[in-house]
Amino acid sequence: MTNQATKTNPLGTEKINKLIFKFATPTILSMLTVSLYNLVDQIFIGHAVGYMGNAAINVAFPLQSLVMGFALWIGDGTATYIAMNIGAGLKEEANKAISQSVILLGIISAITVTLTYLFMEPILYLSGCTPLMLPYATEYIKYFLLGMPFHIFACGINPSIRADGNPNYAMISMMAGCALNFILAPLFIFGFNMGIAGSAISTVISQLFSMILVLLYLPRLKTFTFSRKNIRLHGKLPLTVLKLGSSSLMLNSCQIVNILIINRLLVFYGTMSSLGAEAVFAAMGAAQKVVILSTNVTTGIGIGSQPIIAFNRGALNFGRVRQCYFSALKMALTFSAIVLVLTRIFPEQIMLIFGDQNPGFMTFGIAVLEIWMLTIMLSAFQDVSTSFFQSIGRPYLAMIIPLARRILLILPMSYIFPQYWGVISILWAVPIADFIVSLIVLGLLRRSFHEMSSGDFNKADLLSQKKL
Repeated sequence: MTNQATKTNPLGTEKINKLIFKFATPTILSMLTVSLYNLVDQIFIGHAVGYMGNAAINVAFPLQSLVMGFALWIGDGTATYIAMNIGAGLKEEANKAISQSVILLGIISAITVTLTYLFMEPILYLSGCTPLMLPYATEYIKYFLLGMPFHIFACGINPSIRADGNPNYAMISMMAGCALNFILAPLFIFGFNMGIAGSAISTVISQLFSMILVLLYLPRLKTFTFSRKNIRLHGKLPLTVLKLGSSSLMLNSCQIVNILIINRLLVFYGTMSSLGAEAVFAAMGAAQKVVILSTNVTTGIGIGSQPIIAFNRGALNFGRVRQCYFSALKMALTFSAIVLVLTRIFPEQIMLIFGDQNPGFMTFGIAVLEIWMLTIMLSAFQDVSTSFFQSIGRPYLAMIIPLARRILLILPMSYIFPQYWGVISILWAVPIADFIVSLIVLGLLRRSFHEMSSGDFNKADLLSQKKL
């Protein structure tokens, strides 16, 4: 069955560069679309309210990252399981996984919304909120909660649509919501004079629209089937899916912990500097969105390569797995080099997009762009490699990368540096960590490619997941 699946499925036969372009391009646009939801809010609120509005939205960002992490935990795990089993000719396993994902996403939505509603104010203070920011942040979050389940379902099912071989629809479903948000946000913020509340409401409506488009695709699946009779938890299959998606959860969890702690450090040392706590906090949020847009492209390239790598790993076609990885890496490095040049030439112009010329806001925002982008190419290397490890069924290797970078390296340096060199020195933790982690990734890659060439990867590894 595996050989026949390999011969008839384009993932096993079509040119690698063509496949990566086919899958990565819409994946990148989908990733950018998710980020643009927050970026659009940040830009319009910056012009309507000023840097205090930007600071309030930055307070909400860890919660948004948490929502995304839960959605991708289930979504990427399901999509990887589907692709590997389709590659191995095990279609029924894929059918169970996509139907089961609806239950898992529903459970996550209910838990997340309930806990956030009950502990909203402590969560905001944990995110670095100051008393001056609190009214703005509370107003934004209380409306954002309404759209949280819509966002979880849209992002959680989207990877399975890509695994079905239809990345274009996956892209369109997300971009349609973003386009609607771009239209509704200025209408609600300026036209209806609703400020931050208008921004959140427009986002909720747009996320609902994206979710509807995603759900409408389920009856049209081609390579596997969504069935109502399979909408239940299938034995130990949920554990397998959660295991395969664990690197996505780890990546976002590390990001959240990293952001929470650094936010508090920014407020503490920003208060002691001439820049001001709120200005530093707002500038970090604004500049960080630009950085995230860039890393979303390189992450999107990695995720776009996942169905190709996972299918050929399931079919034991390791030469094609290797070729796909290096093709994706080349694309990511080329893009990140362009970003590096642009941010070095136009940092001030980029920060002015956010509508506030407060000196502290501009100074710190420009510093973020100039320092963090120094190692953007190393970050791209890590992004593609993380997706690669997840695709070959080694999620624990993928988890080492964000854990080492964000928790073991960036956090200790972020805590130590400002004690001696002030608030801006916090930013230097990122390029130093990128250099060290890239050396670790090289070692992990060498080990994985050696296992492929020596035959340590085999069909038994894949099929054993069915028995978990």
